[in-house]
Amino acid sequence: MTFRLLPKDVKFFGLFIDDGEVLELAASRLRDMVDSFDRLYEEGADNGMVLCLPLHPWCSGYPYRIKYLERILDYVMSHSYVWQTTADDIADYYIGNYYDQVVNHMAELRKSQHQRSNSARR
Repeated sequence: MTFRLLPKDVKFFGLFIDDGEVLELAASRLRDMVDSFDRLYEEGADNGMVLCLPLHPWCSGYPYRIKYLERILDYVMSHSYVWQTTADDIADYYIGNYYDQVVNHMAELRKSQHQRSNSARR
């Protein structure tokens, strides 16, 4: 499948620098990410939250764009209790700390469902 670049994509991804509109768009995205993080950080006081930063090097890896990524990472990491991680690290943590509990819980649920099903047949 081919990828078709549409005019709105050019503007969204900031592929061209013209009259400063693209840089304003990037600054706007930075404000959006800061606002998103602030909300998630507040809501995550009692439970874990995830701020996903989907990165596409062909969009974010240019020198005039990378400063916005650096700024959001600096901002996020300046807060306490933030875990900068990868999906693999999250999976490893889950498997190491919760997997067996969830497997046992699911087995108990299946067992109780089976018992209810058998008693309903009688």
